Amino acid sequence: MGGATSSGGSTGIATGGAAPGAPDVPSDAKLAGVTPSQKGALCDWYVGLLGGYGVENACSAVTSVKNYENQAQCVAGGLNYNCPILTVGQFEMCALAQVRSRGCEYPDAQCHWVFCR
Repeated sequence: MGGATSSGGSTGIATGGAAPGAPDVPSDAKLAGVTPSQKGALCDWYVGLLGGYGVENACSAVTSVKNYENQAQCVAGGLNYNCPILTVGQFEMCALAQVRSRGCEYPDAQCHWVFCR
């Protein structure tokens, strides 16, 4: 799940490596402290993983989740978790773990950080 280093080794997201395809935002940066431009790039990447802006993903016969309509909506109100210590790398790990469920689930092993646990 980590990116390749220049020496050919692997770096894990929790130790500072970037998630595959993720924007160029330092993985050890606090998510709450990224610039609006960086947040926009993270929004594009995250929403892209889940099908794109405006897409509604069915979770079951009676529930669904809808992605942000556009980048501006995501930057203005998205990625605002109540955990000031959450890093970009931890967010990226959680985002990748949500792909299988199209955003319907937050697997605890990869996403407990977004809930400050």
